Amino acid sequence: FENGGYTYISKPVGQGPFPGVLYSHGGLGGAIGGDLRGTCIALAQEGYICWAQLRTDTVPITPHVSEVDVALDSLINCSGLDINRVGIIGFSRGGLLTIMTAISHYSDVHAVVAMAPAAANNTLSNTLTQVSAIDDSVLLMVSLNDTFQDDHIQLVLDVENAFDNVVDY
Repeated sequence: FENGGYTYISKPVGQGPFPGVLYSHGGLGGAIGGDLRGTCIALAQEGYICWAQLRTDTVPITPHVSEVDVALDSLINCSGLDINRVGIIGFSRGGLLTIMTAISHYSDVHAVVAMAPAAANNTLSNTLTQVSAIDDSVLLMVSLNDTFQDDHIQLVLDVENAFDNVVDY
């Protein structure tokens, strides 16, 4: 796709069906946070089909939302995938996109891992008003010293509080 993007797709050895993981990297603009290829290989070695796509280097998040939606659809259409065991993982901006995707594709996603999600101005706080749509397992991760570019510790606490405030009926 545009701006020199590429996609890594890895599958374990064997027939399947296999669980799948969509990995969304961190980074903004031309900076890429995370090892797409290494992550893809590691997940395949653990028995997962993995889809890891380099997003365009645009700064606004809106095009990235569409790119992650298309990537999830592509993963779901991979041969050998167990569509009832699809997870999404993201780091920083990818962590925010992971939460957004879990909300908008709640019926397709069965596990969520958000690592140090980015604030992206008010995008994270606006997204947190909709977390009640997520009805599957969520793991939030952040390093104890992740306060350099933003206070990611507080951002993860904000995400946790949003989930804690969801009322189950």
